[in-house]
Amino acid sequence: MPGAGDSLADRMIKRLRQLMDERETRYNQDGGMAWVTGEYTYFVCRPLAQKLISSFEDTGTPGMPQDPVRIYNVLQEHGFAIENDDGGAVFKISIEHAQGRFSHTFTCLKFKTRLLWRAVRLPQPFEGTIRELGADKAPRSETAPVPSRPGPAKEKAPETTDKQSESVPTEPVTATTR
Repeated sequence: MPGAGDSLADRMIKRLRQLMDERETRYNQDGGMAWVTGEYTYFVCRPLAQKLISSFEDTGTPGMPQDPVRIYNVLQEHGFAIENDDGGAVFKISIEHAQGRFSHTFTCLKFKTRLLWRAVRLPQPFEGTIRELGADKAPRSETAPVPSRPGPAKEKAPETTDKQSESVPTEPVTATTR
């Protein structure tokens, strides 16, 4: 019987960490597949599954599910992906860049950032706002630190939550894979 280090979920997380160390995974940028708040990292579901599937195929590693939903479930069942309020693995989030360069809505898996990166190499948080969207509740948001810009006070006035929510497109951006 395989040890805990040999489980499918453990192999998935190890491979994801390798992809991040090798800079195969873009994050916190338009077209990226991961968004970091500091404490949490959100991976866009479909690109994450595709990246893991193709990576396991490229290395000839057997046993990787081909169904993205199964990948999400395995990561959640083994405690890597954080469970949402409904008991599922998938979160819907909106992101908006601090300077308004882009905004998107994604379906994501949520992980503790420290689980994915070594403490000495933790990524910088996204320069903008990441909101978890729920069907029956107000959005929860985490605003990453934004570097201060000199200028008149009226330029620094925050936008309202309603305006930000309305400006978020509903089509997800897909990350490019190599």
